[in-house]
Amino acid sequence: MDIEGSARRDDLAFRRMRDDLYEILDRVTLGDGISATALSCQDCGDGMRVIVPLDVVPPASIVDAFVAGLTAGLREHRRYVDAHARIRLRVSFDIGLIESHRHNWTGEPLIRAARLVDALPVRDALATARDLDLVVVVSDEMFRTVVRHGFGMYGPTRFREIQVQIKEFNSPAWLLESDIAARCSSCPCR
Repeated sequence: MDIEGSARRDDLAFRRMRDDLYEILDRVTLGDGISATALSCQDCGDGMRVIVPLDVVPPASIVDAFVAGLTAGLREHRRYVDAHARIRLRVSFDIGLIESHRHNWTGEPLIRAARLVDALPVRDALATARDLDLVVVVSDEMFRTVVRHGFGMYGPTRFREIQVQIKEFNSPAWLLESDIAARCSSCPCR
């Protein structure tokens, strides 16, 4: 996940946003009964990479578990901060084999996930919808393995295919309809 416009903030505002993002993520995991200690959270400076083992949250439930919780947490956060401190996120989901390497992780899914949150169509989706707090993109691998089979709240018809071309990465990906998060703002998500 990546915080939109983080470089425009001064250090104090940025630190506060990061603290708030950690708190929102803690509430998401707690609310879904996910053991935060079972996750590997890597701070990326202007965002976060969350590694979720298959035995902690099954792939069929991962999008539901995080999208609803993040949407509700960001909506609540927006009520109590000014526009300068508002957190808006680009979030990507991917699936695949990664391995522990020294003090971190390595594997193709991590590269794909990073490219997806930085992709122009994903950035544009968030930038053009100022009422949204969250834009979600899933890799083609995640879509084919999980989403297209209809698992969870967000079935395949809720996504639209986009082409992501950034650096050496060129692949289809799937953007969750932007109005999903907006509709969620009127429902009692947690």
